[in-house]
Amino acid sequence: MKQISLTYCGMHGEGPTVKEAKQDATRKISNVLSGEWYPTTISCRGNYSMIFRTPMGWFYSAPRAFGENTDCTCGSFETKREAEGSARWHLAQNAWTITDGPSVPENIITDTNGVRDFTTWAKWQIRYAELKAEGKSDEECRNMASGF
Repeated sequence: MKQISLTYCGMHGEGPTVKEAKQDATRKISNVLSGEWYPTTISCRGNYSMIFRTPMGWFYSAPRAFGENTDCTCGSFETKREAEGSARWHLAQNAWTITDGPSVPENIITDTNGVRDFTTWAKWQIRYAELKAEGKSDEECRNMASGF
């Protein structure tokens, strides 16, 4: 069956007829404009992240690692929850130091799976640092920290 593809009010739409293609575009416009639009700010050890929505989805801004002065914007997530979870992970990694051990900084990550994954990540970082202190090469550290 032939599909009509068009742009209606700036939104792409498809359907077997022009009318249905316009209805598809109208439905997409409605989906983009419905729901929550309120931004959220979270912080961890002086680093902040703004979770916000655009017509393209949910995004977050986060500081880059190693104290750079610029932020990065990450997205596009379908839900605010997904964007916030990713932002929390990003902030935790940027705030974490070897002296934290395998703990999540300031409990910025709260879901059980996220805490487990972060702990695994932190343990790998700790093992890598120990191996590096022993004089191993980057490749040796990566392989040994990964269990190879």
